[in-house]
Formats: sequence, C-alpha cells, structure tokens
Amino acid sequence: MRPEALFANFELLLFAGHETTRNLIGNAVNLLLTHPSEFQKAKEAPSLWKNVVDETMRFDPPDTDDLPNSG
Repeated sequence: MRPEALFANFELLLFAGHETTRNLIGNAVNLLLTHPSEFQKAKEAPSLWKNVVDETMRFDPPDTDDLPNSG
C-alpha cells in the first residue's frame, strides 16, 4: 500500500471513530438531562451505566450522515 493511501486510511479511522464516540456521549448526556429520573437511577446504581450506553446506542445512535457512503 502506498504511504498516501495508508495515511488516508489511518486518518479516516481516526476521525470516524472520534466523531461517533463524541456523538454517542453527547446523545447520552442529552437523553439523561431530558429524563432526570433515569439519570437518578444510574447515579444510584453505577452498574446501570453499561445499560445507559447500550440504550443510547439503540434509542439515539450516533449520527453518521457525514461519513462517506460506501454504497
């Protein structure tokens, strides 16, 4: 693989992963702030935080509209 292509692939993976993670965190914060009773449950039982992440990905997944379309 040419160095230019290798760098382009690295750059895509770096920024695509960064954006989806950032968007997921933002979506989770927004959902918790708009559903304070669920936020309180998670604060009282730290074992629920995994569920918060899973449910955020299900209910309001990260926006990937700005990623290149492979199809």
